[in-house]
Amino acid sequence: MATYSNYPEAAKSAARRALRFKEKNGSSCGTPVGWNRASDIAAGRGLSLATVKRTFSFLSRAGVYNQGKFTDEKGKEICGSIMFAAWGGSSMKSWCKGIINKAERANIEDTEERNITSAVKEALQKKVKDHNEDNPKHKATYGMLAACFRRGIGAYKTNPGSVRPSVKSPEQWAYARVNAFLYALRNEKFKGGKFDTDLLPSSHPLSTKRNKMSDEEKRDIEVERRNYVPTSDGHEVRMHGDDDERTVEGYAAVFNQPTMIGRVEEVVAPGAFDERLMDDVVALFNHDMNMPLARSHNGEGTLELKVDDQGLYYKFNLGNQSYAKDLAESIKRGDVRGSSFGFVVREDDYEKKDDGTYRRTILKLDRIADVSPVVMPAYPQTSVKMRDAIAAMEETQEVEETPDPIVIPPTSAPNRKAAEALLSIHHHKTLSK
Repeated sequence: MATYSNYPEAAKSAARRALRFKEKNGSSCGTPVGWNRASDIAAGRGLSLATVKRTFSFLSRAGVYNQGKFTDEKGKEICGSIMFAAWGGSSMKSWCKGIINKAERANIEDTEERNITSAVKEALQKKVKDHNEDNPKHKATYGMLAACFRRGIGAYKTNPGSVRPSVKSPEQWAYARVNAFLYALRNEKFKGGKFDTDLLPSSHPLSTKRNKMSDEEKRDIEVERRNYVPTSDGHEVRMHGDDDERTVEGYAAVFNQPTMIGRVEEVVAPGAFDERLMDDVVALFNHDMNMPLARSHNGEGTLELKVDDQGLYYKFNLGNQSYAKDLAESIKRGDVRGSSFGFVVREDDYEKKDDGTYRRTILKLDRIADVSPVVMPAYPQTSVKMRDAIAAMEETQEVEETPDPIVIPPTSAPNRKAAEALLSIHHHKTLSK
């Protein structure tokens, strides 16, 4: 039985933190099953797919009870937070979801392969390559197109009345369906009626997967956040001035500084912020939208932003809000040193490294959402967009390494008018504006 043990270090750390708390303070929280799971995760032991599914189910339910701390102001333990960490926390939840999705795709593809000849497989692989080579906003995968093609074959055989008289084979009808699907994937709209929306990636606005997502997951598609721990002098959050006028400054993002996100090493390339300094950007304390510190709109306002050879620099004067005074004290004490940066990607690039990990280079941004001095930079999570991109790369590689499927000769088509019906998609580079 296959097991999975490559879960994030952040998940192991969360489990160890909960176990240390229990060992030091004792705990009435959880069950033996929960604490056994914490021991497995902390030790990096392999988990079966069934266990991965149970872990994801628990974390999905328990997340609402997580308060981010193990005890309240009176020292009473917070069981929701403790057990959420014991099962690996948010990073474990994201990892479990990825494993489950990959397993489901593998099952779907196995069924679809039995209905696809080697010639069709090669043609669909080429369509995936042609679609993805221009780095579109939504990448295609072989699994998507194989499912779409098989459904086209099925529709031709089970509902011949819906097929145009000019179409003379089930394969021709299936290819037409695939081409129309690729058009919708690239342009975020269908030429005619909607179909196969369940095959669209979660990041696509027409995807039924997106409609089933929580509000938190939908926000994850749009805005990604990265936290930077200063690695050299000049990058940390600083404050100067007297009590009447205190100025905070720092770097929200540093060019070419790697950030590890699971199996992905991410860097922001110089030029990523071009034309973005006129965005509506808010400075927040500790990511909290209820604690605005400054704002810049069309390059004006209380927040100063600029790009230099180091990265994205920000500067603002503190107001008289109570949380602004808390921030001043935290910076003065050295509790706040790092910064957070919220953004929406317009263009990025992925490559697989020799060690099996990935490198993502953020080339252009669609907008800057916020900058934020932070007390404790949190472990960054993979966004839905990132997971879709990596899944596309992994599926392409898996297809290349898989032997040709069993070939089942196509069923002969009924007699129809002889005519050619060719539907083609002219690919062009489309970037979201």
